[in-house]
Amino acid sequence: MEAVRTTSGALGGRLADLAREARLPALVMLCLLVVTSIPVAYGYLTTPPDKWFSGVVYNLHDTGQYFSWMREYGHATFIENRLT
Repeated sequence: MEAVRTTSGALGGRLADLAREARLPALVMLCLLVVTSIPVAYGYLTTPPDKWFSGVVYNLHDTGQYFSWMREYGHATFIENRLT
Protein backbone atom coordinates (compact mmCIF):
# COMPACT_ATOMS: atom_id res chain seq x y z
CA MET A 1 0.00 0.00 0.00
CA GLU A 2 1.14 3.45 -0.76
CA ALA A 3 1.23 5.98 2.05
CA VAL A 4 -0.98 8.99 1.63
CA ARG A 5 1.02 12.18 1.71
CA THR A 6 -0.53 15.46 2.67
CA THR A 7 0.95 18.73 1.68
CA SER A 8 1.10 21.67 4.00
CA GLY A 9 -1.50 23.44 1.85
CA ALA A 10 -4.03 20.65 2.26
CA LEU A 11 -3.35 20.44 5.98
CA GLY A 12 -3.71 24.18 6.35
CA GLY A 13 -7.02 24.04 4.49
CA ARG A 14 -8.29 21.32 6.80
CA LEU A 15 -7.32 23.33 9.87
CA ALA A 16 -9.06 26.39 8.46
CA ASP A 17 -12.21 24.33 7.84
CA LEU A 18 -12.04 22.94 11.36
CA ALA A 19 -11.67 26.42 12.82
CA ARG A 20 -14.65 27.65 10.80
CA GLU A 21 -16.80 24.74 11.97
CA ALA A 22 -15.84 25.24 15.61
CA ARG A 23 -16.59 28.97 15.61
CA LEU A 24 -20.36 28.71 16.17
CA PRO A 25 -20.24 26.11 18.99
CA ALA A 26 -17.50 28.12 20.69
CA LEU A 27 -19.57 31.30 20.45
CA VAL A 28 -22.67 29.55 21.83
CA MET A 29 -20.63 28.08 24.69
CA LEU A 30 -19.15 31.47 25.54
CA CYS A 31 -22.60 33.11 25.53
CA LEU A 32 -24.00 30.38 27.80
CA LEU A 33 -21.11 30.79 30.23
CA VAL A 34 -21.66 34.54 30.42
CA VAL A 35 -25.46 34.32 30.77
CA THR A 36 -25.37 31.65 33.47
CA SER A 37 -22.76 33.61 35.44
CA ILE A 38 -24.95 36.71 35.69
CA PRO A 39 -26.97 35.61 38.79
CA VAL A 40 -23.81 34.70 40.71
CA ALA A 41 -22.07 37.95 39.75
CA TYR A 42 -25.17 39.93 40.73
CA GLY A 43 -25.29 38.18 44.10
CA TYR A 44 -21.65 38.91 44.86
CA LEU A 45 -21.85 42.52 43.70
CA THR A 46 -25.05 43.45 45.55
CA THR A 47 -24.36 41.74 48.88
CA PRO A 48 -24.23 44.28 51.74
CA PRO A 49 -20.91 44.56 53.60
CA ASP A 50 -22.31 42.99 56.78
CA LYS A 51 -23.62 39.89 54.94
CA TRP A 52 -22.02 37.14 52.83
CA PHE A 53 -23.17 35.48 49.63
CA SER A 54 -22.74 31.71 49.50
CA GLY A 55 -22.98 31.47 45.72
CA VAL A 56 -26.18 29.41 45.81
CA VAL A 57 -28.71 30.81 43.38
CA TYR A 58 -30.88 27.76 42.66
CA ASN A 59 -31.98 24.54 44.39
CA LEU A 60 -31.83 26.25 47.78
CA HIS A 61 -33.60 23.53 49.77
CA ASP A 62 -31.18 20.77 48.81
CA THR A 63 -28.16 23.01 49.24
CA GLY A 64 -29.34 24.03 52.70
CA GLN A 65 -29.69 20.37 53.60
CA TYR A 66 -26.16 19.61 52.39
CA PHE A 67 -24.78 22.58 54.33
CA SER A 68 -26.47 21.30 57.49
CA TRP A 69 -24.94 17.85 56.93
CA MET A 70 -21.49 19.40 56.57
CA ARG A 71 -21.98 21.27 59.83
CA GLU A 72 -23.04 18.05 61.57
CA TYR A 73 -20.04 16.16 60.20
CA GLY A 74 -17.86 18.82 61.79
CA HIS A 75 -19.17 17.81 65.23
CA ALA A 76 -19.21 14.02 64.92
CA THR A 77 -17.64 11.34 62.78
CA PHE A 78 -20.87 9.40 62.34
CA ILE A 79 -24.28 10.99 62.35
CA GLU A 80 -27.62 9.30 62.18
CA ASN A 81 -29.85 9.72 59.18
CA ARG A 82 -32.80 11.63 60.61
CA LEU A 83 -34.64 11.81 57.29
CA THR A 84 -35.46 8.10 56.90
